[in-house]
Amino acid sequence: MPLNYLPIDVMERRSVFCELWDSPWCEEHAAIVRHALLHDPDPKIGQWCPQILVAWADRSAETRNALLMYLRQPFFETAVINEVLPAVAELGFADDEMVNAIASHIGSLEYCVPLNVIDALDRLGHSTPNAIDALEWASDISSGYYADDLIRQTAAETLIKLKELPL
Repeated sequence: MPLNYLPIDVMERRSVFCELWDSPWCEEHAAIVRHALLHDPDPKIGQWCPQILVAWADRSAETRNALLMYLRQPFFETAVINEVLPAVAELGFADDEMVNAIASHIGSLEYCVPLNVIDALDRLGHSTPNAIDALEWASDISSGYYADDLIRQTAAETLIKLKELPL
């Protein structure tokens, strides 16, 4: 199905994405999923996109770039970024540019984003100065947020692990 033939109706688009999820990987389908991640206004479809790419084990440069572009957007859906972060780790996109983009979200006050950022950094096991700085900040975060203790502890553990790696 070419990209410009996606249905306008959200329920019909969701149905298309359910079918894509069950389909084998092909470049045309992957292009649709990557485009939807960045442009579809329905957050549910946005959540599914990283999951579909992981299910297909799509480690292509195009997928890496789409996930990186999503991480760099100034505004994001919390539910979608909480799927993008583990997808990046699962697909193994551990390079400086990606790690730095992930680390930039550590200060987010959105639900579970800081913990998912720390988990992604831990799973990628790739150290950069920005990641170290972000984890140092998170390991010393002030109390006041319901998950601050867990964030501090998890960040400190990941910080120790990443400091052992070469920059």
